[in-house]
Amino acid sequence: MARTLNSKTDNAAHAREVAGIAHLFEAKLDATALRLTNAERNIVFNSDPSLNSNQDAVFTSVGSLGSVSAVEEGAELQAYSIDLTLAGINKELLAIALQQHYQGRSAKLWLALLGENSKILGEPILLFAGRIDAMRWSAGENAQIILNIQNPLADWERAKLSRYTHSEQQKLYPNDEFFEFINHLAEKPVFWGG
Repeated sequence: MARTLNSKTDNAAHAREVAGIAHLFEAKLDATALRLTNAERNIVFNSDPSLNSNQDAVFTSVGSLGSVSAVEEGAELQAYSIDLTLAGINKELLAIALQQHYQGRSAKLWLALLGENSKILGEPILLFAGRIDAMRWSAGENAQIILNIQNPLADWERAKLSRYTHSEQQKLYPNDEFFEFINHLAEKPVFWGG
């Protein structure tokens, strides 16, 4: 899919003001949002346009400790995914990752052109948006966390585990008694015609 550049980003790229590029990653977890970048310094970026400019978010630099798998997309309507790896992390960050509920949480990945002092030129390009599916981790001397993020089309491939039963209906709507006698109907003979 072709991506269009913001006019400021395009002008900076043509004027050769670009000093580097960086990935910006954001995951919205239960207690907070996790924001990381592979730039040399922390980066300030308003990742949510609905917020005012006084609420810019700080993306914490992990430098070369972070990596992103290839971002794939195509003309076919199918689910795509990416893997984000954070290696060489300390035990405190690993403990936080293990205590947070991560599955199904939204995550986004941007590509930003950087000028001097790691300032973002123009508007970062949204490369991937989806939900966190799985997390693999390894502890020890070289601790690492690998997050698998899938785009929303992955939901179409998952089996729905909901049933048309009274107990399932009570989970969704506690005061609804629509399926209360469904078990009795299952064994009743049905006569069609006259």
